[in-house]
Amino acid sequence: MVNLSEHVEHCRVRFMQDALSEATAVYWRRRAAQFEWARPKPGEHHGQATPQQLRERDERLRDEAEACRNRARVALLGGEVW
Repeated sequence: MVNLSEHVEHCRVRFMQDALSEATAVYWRRRAAQFEWARPKPGEHHGQATPQQLRERDERLRDEAEACRNRARVALLGGEVW
């Protein structure tokens, strides 16, 4: 059984790893690529999604990817997002 102090230390380390990872441009470029990859593509099976729903999903994912690329630029410049 893991004792409480070990559990707290594990959570603290993981929190810091996530925070440092999210501060890098590489992380945000990778996230942008994931959003681009998820965009609907012609010829894919889209289930029962209507053309309008596919357009909306495509726009939303495109915008998310662009936001991630912008965040990567901020990380490279060493700026703050908030």
